[in-house]
Amino acid sequence: MIRQIKALLYFFVADFRFSFLIFWTILSATVVISLGATYYLQDVENSSMYLAISGAIYVYGAILGFITVRESLTFALKMGGTRKSYFVAVGAFFLGLSVVMAILDNLYHVIIMAFVNNVGLDIFTLIHPAMILGEANSIWYRFSIDVFVIFLLMSIFYFLGLVFHKYNLIGGYVVIGVVALVLFISSAAGVLLDLLQELFVNPSFNHYVIAFVIGIVLYLTSWLLVYNIPAKSARAS
Repeated sequence: MIRQIKALLYFFVADFRFSFLIFWTILSATVVISLGATYYLQDVENSSMYLAISGAIYVYGAILGFITVRESLTFALKMGGTRKSYFVAVGAFFLGLSVVMAILDNLYHVIIMAFVNNVGLDIFTLIHPAMILGEANSIWYRFSIDVFVIFLLMSIFYFLGLVFHKYNLIGGYVVIGVVALVLFISSAAGVLLDLLQELFVNPSFNHYVIAFVIGIVLYLTSWLLVYNIPAKSARAS
């Protein structure tokens, strides 16, 4: 089992390496363009520039979580990997990638802010969820929040990808519909608004810890789909 997990981890790294490099290349170019635009906007009255690289990273994590099933499940099972090995390997890959992405996000944050402060681009603001807690300058808070949020989004969209793989478009759309209905009812009842007010009016690091725990529970729950999932997608049946 250990050998299968190592082989699967190597496959994941090799398979997603290209998209990973492309993403960071585009993000780096966006940062450079934003800083250049900020430099020329300094003389414009009431001008400001905001950039949220963490938001882009979270979106990438969600997309990667969803396409992981399509990109790897069929191949892994057809190559002789067990479902248990696949389940463990994906979880380790998601956690490891979350840590790597959080490290890179913090590295970019430190480099960008050092450049901004040295050049004197006072109108430039780098947005991060840690700002809500008043801890935007804390590497520990930024790193932890990044890991928690990225892993949560990967787990959510990985779970959704499994549903689409196993139950075809109908199953996936049913899940999306149920979630949308729950959100609509919660919004109508005021529960969703109360929750959002609690998150923004009374921000706490514990909220992110809870999000991470939810991500872990959701990922563990995905075993109920993985343990007997067919190698061939229901869409291709």
